[in-house]
Amino acid sequence: MSDDRIITLRFKPENVPDMELYRELEAEKKRLGLSMPVYVKDILQQHFKDGERMWTDGCMERIREIVHGELASQNAVFAGQLEKIAAGIPGGIKNTGQPPEEETLPEYSDDFPEGLNGVLEKFM
Repeated sequence: MSDDRIITLRFKPENVPDMELYRELEAEKKRLGLSMPVYVKDILQQHFKDGERMWTDGCMERIREIVHGELASQNAVFAGQLEKIAAGIPGGIKNTGQPPEEETLPEYSDDFPEGLNGVLEKFM
């Protein structure tokens, strides 16, 4: 058994930034005549040797873009699931923006509702 450590990078063909990065890596490694693992290891070594470059504004902006994209994706999935749930409810969900008239909340009152005094006395 080898003591080699392996890192796998996945580039999704449907993801435009992934494929742009992959094409850049391919072009540069060919230009230098290196294999992909040697070229990527060299990039990582340079990146970590220069600590100031590690968290530049551009890097943080890219992280924000990735996080926002992922949140938007998950929101879309969540909205789709809610639509499926609503579709399964007989009669569907009707949102008029106001509660139905028979469910109108009572007005403010300083008095306890009828029958509540007896319940409160049991706890006092």
